[in-house]
Amino acid sequence: MQCACEATGVEGFVQRVVVLAANKYYYWVSGTIPEDKNPEEVDRRLIEKYGLAISRSKRARQKKRGIASVQYIRLGRSFVLMATEGIHAFWQEELERYDLRKNPMRVCGYSISVREDGAARHEGVWRERVSVRLDKRRYLELRDHYLELARRDLEGETLRDAFFNIPYQPFAPIRRQIGSLRRQVNAKRKLAGLSQVPKTSVRFRKGVVRQLKPVLEERTDPRRKAAMAAAADQRKGVKGVQQGRKAA
Repeated sequence: MQCACEATGVEGFVQRVVVLAANKYYYWVSGTIPEDKNPEEVDRRLIEKYGLAISRSKRARQKKRGIASVQYIRLGRSFVLMATEGIHAFWQEELERYDLRKNPMRVCGYSISVREDGAARHEGVWRERVSVRLDKRRYLELRDHYLELARRDLEGETLRDAFFNIPYQPFAPIRRQIGSLRRQVNAKRKLAGLSQVPKTSVRFRKGVVRQLKPVLEERTDPRRKAAMAAAADQRKGVKGVQQGRKAA
């Protein structure tokens, strides 16, 4: 059984980490594959070393026996191993590990951590949530750039486009950071008598991305391709029936 582990891109990598963190994969280690090594060979070795190519049902049975679950994700030549609590070779082999509740994972300008849910605290309930925000350094770089642009862009069109095209998925904490940045920009433009950057310049919806690239057997298995084609035809048929009912 093969194991999908290569992220489709930065967004796919971040989404995968978020999903795992929400399922209590708090502990992590990261590494970089040297230029003289084949990433796919490193994938194979790590998957075999930690026994990661298992089914979801087997992972659930192991969880009941107190065995930790471990997941491996690679983005280019960078990778992370994420684990839950329990018995596993991960705990003996990876001594320099981190905890998302104490040590955020920083990747490509994102900072991913697990924090107490403030909204639940106000309701008298304690629970954790995954937080995805801009890394402090990246936020300060954006702030300096946009405040400089606020003074130079007289019409505001460049600023509006720049805000809308910020290359980060708009998770709630990121939206708040971008909203704070927009208010700072507007305060500076107001003093100069320039037009304001509207709220509509900030994206509020995350794009849907595939987290991991399919493994080779998924891409080439004719039975899987036939099943996917049949499912697509079925969805089209259902949609056609629904449209026919509306027309009637």
